[in-house]
Amino acid sequence: MLKRVFVFVSILFLLTACSQTQKQVEEVNGLIEEEKWAEAETKIQEYDLINKELDVHKYNYHEISQFNEVVKLFETHDYTLMFKVFEDNPLQDEYLTRKLTEIVSESLNELISDGKWGNAKTFYDKLDQGIKQELSDIEQKLIQEEKDEQKRLAEIAKQREKELIDKYIEQIKDGKYSEVTMATVSSTNETFKDLYNLASAYRWYVEEDDDMYIPGIPSLPEYSLEKIIDPIDEIKDLKTSLEILIEERKKGNEGKFGVIIGMAAEDVLKSSWGEPQSKNNSSTRYGTREQWVYGNGNYLYFRDGILDSISTRQ
Repeated sequence: MLKRVFVFVSILFLLTACSQTQKQVEEVNGLIEEEKWAEAETKIQEYDLINKELDVHKYNYHEISQFNEVVKLFETHDYTLMFKVFEDNPLQDEYLTRKLTEIVSESLNELISDGKWGNAKTFYDKLDQGIKQELSDIEQKLIQEEKDEQKRLAEIAKQREKELIDKYIEQIKDGKYSEVTMATVSSTNETFKDLYNLASAYRWYVEEDDDMYIPGIPSLPEYSLEKIIDPIDEIKDLKTSLEILIEERKKGNEGKFGVIIGMAAEDVLKSSWGEPQSKNNSSTRYGTREQWVYGNGNYLYFRDGILDSISTRQ
């Protein structure tokens, strides 16, 4: 009789315990569905549900603690750590993953709205492919933001380029040719290349005072100007001005020009070199050799009346 009573009590106890556990499970599930994550985590620990053998787990109680941590970080806007939490330990629970996707979507939208689309893209790129599939709208926003950023940077670069061009134009007008050539010598920008050649031409014309013009051969200023093919209007105007100055200088030399190997002595006398300060003659079996001395280390050498060699201090 006692044995029957004991068995009955044991069965009753088990039924009561099972009923109590079921009520606890239902309570926790209700908290989860109400999105009271902190309370659900507390009850799971209080009822020790993780360690109990339950026939059916509607939700993965093991992941509630992790998900609650994600929620806390979301609420404090600590997105860097938040994304790292589920990046290191991806959720398996379908319901929690769905809720996580909502949180991720809201977080990324907030970052994009705050102008932190770069941070949003970094987080998005690290997401699980399954979550990404639910965030197609976010992907499109990020693509558009990247296009807008590229456009913005291009406009900034264009504005900066214009400012530099204006600056270099003014420097050329102010005679600061070396400053322009130093700033543009290595540039691959076509307009900056034109500015380099323009400044070089003015420098040769003004600073070097290159007034020796040899027929058929461009002077140094002209050589630099020839490299300017399709300039902007401001450069074109300065180029035209210098071309006029060069032509005026040529006319001012009254037909005089520089010398070139092969010229006859009488043509050299008509050139910008003119008469030498002195002449030195020597005769060999190879012909008559003559040195014309111009001073300052400048010499012309003739063989049988034809210019054979030029020696200058440069």
